[in-house]
Amino acid sequence: MAGRLTKFTPPLAHCIYERIADGESLRSICRDDTMPAKSTVIAWLADDAHQEFRAKYALAREIQADGFVDEMVEIADDGSTDWMEKRSAEGEVTGYQENGEALRRSQLRILTRQWIAEKLKPKKYGTKIDLNHDGKVALVPQISSTVRSSTTSAPIGTSSSLSRSRRTGCASGQGIGALQSRSRSAGVQWLRNRSSQRLACLSRVARLSATRNGTASRQTGMAGISRTRV
Repeated sequence: MAGRLTKFTPPLAHCIYERIADGESLRSICRDDTMPAKSTVIAWLADDAHQEFRAKYALAREIQADGFVDEMVEIADDGSTDWMEKRSAEGEVTGYQENGEALRRSQLRILTRQWIAEKLKPKKYGTKIDLNHDGKVALVPQISSTVRSSTTSAPIGTSSSLSRSRRTGCASGQGIGALQSRSRSAGVQWLRNRSSQRLACLSRVARLSATRNGTASRQTGMAGISRTRV
C-alpha cells in the first residue's frame, strides 16, 4: 500500500482549494487516501516557500464562510419537517403536532454556521464593538445587524429597498460591493427574524390545537352525561 502524498504540487493544492471553498473541512479532506495528511497541509501553510498556497487557502476559507451563510438561509426557509403526524394508540392519525426535535436541530445548524462564518470572515460577519455615548461598550454581531428602516419598509432584497440603497450609496460615494455586503447582512437578519416568528407561531398553533381538542373532549363527555340522565 502506497503512503500518503507529501510532495507539494499545484494540482493537489488546487483540489484542496476547491473542496475547502465547497464547504468541506480540512479534516474531512485529509481522510481521503488520495490526499496528504492534515499535518502535511499544515506544514505547507507554515512554510514561507508556499506563500501563494497560504493566500489561496485563506481566500478559500472566506468563500466557505459565504457558503455557510447561504446554507443558513436555506435551512431557515425549509419547513418540510416542522410538523409531524399525531397518532392514537390504535395508530390512527388524529392530527399534527410540532416537530420539536427537527426545529431544535435546524436552530443548532444555523447557529453553528453563524459561529463559523463570524470566525472565518470577521470583517463581514464578525462582532463589532459599539461605543455608546455613556462610555459603555456593546458587542453587536454584524451577521445579525440590520438597517433600522427595514422594520417599517420593504425587506432588504426587494427592488424598492435595493433602489434606495443604490441611490444612498451613489450619494455618499460608497461602492456597489459595500452596498451588497450591507444588504446581504440585513437580509440574513430579516430571514432569521422570520424564522423566529414562524417558530413562535407554530408553538401557538400547537397550544391552540391542544386546547381545542381538550374542549371538544369535555363537551362530548357532558353530552353523554345528559343523555344518560334523560
